Amino acid sequence: MGKNIYITWHLATHGVGYTKNIAAAFFRGSCSVGKDIDIKVNQLEMEAVFETDSDGFLFDKIYYLHTEQHILDKVSTFRLQGRKEALKRDDLIKGAGTEKSWKDIFENGKENFADEITHLSQEFPKRQDEVINQYWRFINYYTIKDQLTWLTTYSNFSKYAENRFETINMTKKGVKDLRDYIQIANAVHEFVQELKKTHPDARFTFNISLGSYETQVVWFCLAEAGLLPLNTQFIASYDDKSNTLINKRFRDFYIKTRPTTIISTIRSKFSVYEKPKSNLRKLANLKIQNYIKAGFSILLIGERGTGKTRLVKENSGAIIIAANCASFDDDSKAEAELFGTVKSAYTNAIDKDGLFQKAHGDILFLDEIHHLSKDVQAKLMRALGTDKENNFTVRKMGDTKETKVKFTFIAATNKTIEELKTHLLPDFFDRIAQLVVELPSLRATPKDRIDDWRTVWEELNFESSPPLPVELELIEWLKDLKLYGNFRDLQKIAIYYNRFLTFSKDLKKLLAQTTPVAYAKAEFKKYHQTNNSIVYQFSRSQKPREAIAEFHAQFAEWAISEFGSMDKAEKHFEKIGDKVTKGTLSNWKNKKSHKK
Repeated sequence: MGKNIYITWHLATHGVGYTKNIAAAFFRGSCSVGKDIDIKVNQLEMEAVFETDSDGFLFDKIYYLHTEQHILDKVSTFRLQGRKEALKRDDLIKGAGTEKSWKDIFENGKENFADEITHLSQEFPKRQDEVINQYWRFINYYTIKDQLTWLTTYSNFSKYAENRFETINMTKKGVKDLRDYIQIANAVHEFVQELKKTHPDARFTFNISLGSYETQVVWFCLAEAGLLPLNTQFIASYDDKSNTLINKRFRDFYIKTRPTTIISTIRSKFSVYEKPKSNLRKLANLKIQNYIKAGFSILLIGERGTGKTRLVKENSGAIIIAANCASFDDDSKAEAELFGTVKSAYTNAIDKDGLFQKAHGDILFLDEIHHLSKDVQAKLMRALGTDKENNFTVRKMGDTKETKVKFTFIAATNKTIEELKTHLLPDFFDRIAQLVVELPSLRATPKDRIDDWRTVWEELNFESSPPLPVELELIEWLKDLKLYGNFRDLQKIAIYYNRFLTFSKDLKKLLAQTTPVAYAKAEFKKYHQTNNSIVYQFSRSQKPREAIAEFHAQFAEWAISEFGSMDKAEKHFEKIGDKVTKGTLSNWKNKKSHKK
């Protein structure tokens, strides 16, 4: 089993004592790694936990992130205030009889921990050990350096700290300003990359509530971007301030797990697949949620523009290394892009990783998989074979050694299963289609049409953020559209509508349309609607009968859309002297063989 790693950031108001108490909560068994946590604990009880010799759970490694003191002092004056006030409110100190020693330390301006220990040994030798044991009550008022010295040398946690507690100076990694998100993000990303290499199979617990507001934002952003280790848990810890009338020196505090996908959760109202109204889209979403964790290859089938990449992004929580197979000009380029190259591979070749290596630990997404040649399919098929640990084996072009990588493999196509089988080698098809998810067209999900319109409009992020258009004429038109380009068609309509809002008076005078709805309808019908419905882009790899079947299917869709039903289309064709029955249209639409 991999190691358990805890990562936290120095918090000015609580310091290392807070980190020690959280470690104590795990040590005592009040909470566990990998399980949901929602507890309230007492700081005084946690302080005493490490006094015992019990063998509880401890993280194999604790990384304590901090900046240099002068960087922290720019954003927090906490350390320079309150020591004397804290002493006045500390009944335990008064009862223990060490108040005089503490007053002497504070009133004589002793702020350096080493100097204070020396001062104690000289002025209060009989009280020295007792005062040192009380330092945890004031240690958060000291410098970061002094706090770390106390924790690892004088605290009751010190016997566990050796080889377990490691400090990381983030200023040395570039954090000069704790209010600069980019500095923090760059430094944390560098640290996390080192973590992944040092602990490849570990479980990570990040305390995202400590540090500063900016560091908390960075943790969430890195998690959403898939830049944190896969086996990551977020926890938050904060004081119980429910009763502000209690003047306690040490409040109880909460420890709770937090989702690593909080940004996605907030963004879910804009998500196409998060909460759809149509059952077909719900089915696709629930399938991918289940399949993406299974470790098998996934094949996505859906028309162009149905959001295949979107479906993966909304459900993965990992980095997606993507490529469109139609972009591979030839087999050599495909092999180089997929597997990487070494210098000896061919003239001017360089050492570089391919998509397989780049996707390690994440997702490899290959769109338009049907464009791969049979030769490349054969090589890819061998690479997609897995060992007992689900590792893929890949060898760079020109290399003799093989490398093992692990990722989730997802392929996508706009072909039907029947069409795809004619393009792919049978064994290759079986390898990439261990699990299949079919994405419905927008024509099949009319209940989601208005939500889709809202999503597209808001995601285009138009300048000045115009409100979502919801005129009755527009909405009724959108509901009736077949949208053969699916989300891409909605995007075109939104762009035309928005552009009309920005037109000058002179430009509007030259147009036949006087409203944004009318303009969007006219432009879409003129340049996109007809093309989408009856013009088919042929491919050299297609057999003639496949292209004819595809053409018939699109013609049938157009006829049904144009005339309102198969019955009406049949009557129209009969009227113009060409008998095309609704049975024929149905066969064409479903790409079934038929007799004329």
